[in-house]
Amino acid sequence: MATKLDFPDAVRLACQATMLGSAGVRRLVLDKTDERLVSQLGTPTLSGPVGREVSVAVLFIDVVGYTKMAAALPPYDVLHLLNRFFSRMGDIVAENAGVIDNYMGDAVLALFGLHDEPDPVLSAVRSGLSALDAALNLSRHIERAYRMSFQVRVGVDFGDAIFGLVGTGDSARETVIGDVVNVASRLESANKDTGTDMLVSDAVYELTASDVAYGERFELDLRGKAGQVVAYEVPHPEST
Repeated sequence: MATKLDFPDAVRLACQATMLGSAGVRRLVLDKTDERLVSQLGTPTLSGPVGREVSVAVLFIDVVGYTKMAAALPPYDVLHLLNRFFSRMGDIVAENAGVIDNYMGDAVLALFGLHDEPDPVLSAVRSGLSALDAALNLSRHIERAYRMSFQVRVGVDFGDAIFGLVGTGDSARETVIGDVVNVASRLESANKDTGTDMLVSDAVYELTASDVAYGERFELDLRGKAGQVVAYEVPHPEST
């Protein structure tokens, strides 16, 4: 097989190898494209392994009514308002030992427990509550300046994912891939149907029930998920 696939001498078939110590595991390299992607042979395009499995809490936040806001205000003002909120979110996530993984238009994706920080699930929930409070405080400014409100919706899930480099060349970045990201996003969207501001998964609820005041329980049909998903409301906090 190695001859047929023209493997270089540096490559061994796992079934013919004897382990002598610790080793990293990567996907099989089949051609030059794979070689560049996994940085296993030759001059690397990307550094490090393809990815590693992690258990993370995922916080997904989206701005309510963004399309209406973008149509009503000049683009500069929209960008200014988003960056004000994103700046506050950066502080909130950092204070709770998390990291901002990505900004997607008017949405924020944050991760907790990526590097084995303590209590990642509770940290994600607390960050979500603080995000609701930050949006409420920002809304007071926006109502005075633009006669518009500013609200966000939040979804939180906890589970296993793969963390690694996605993309190629200078555009490659580290991110998480997995169902836990999709569920957090779907829970955020489900707030529109349940009339809530923040929903968390059953996995999050089980780990934080003694520390968080939860509201109503829902059984939801989430897009892309087989069967119903149990979710719990986290009531909107009062502004500080």
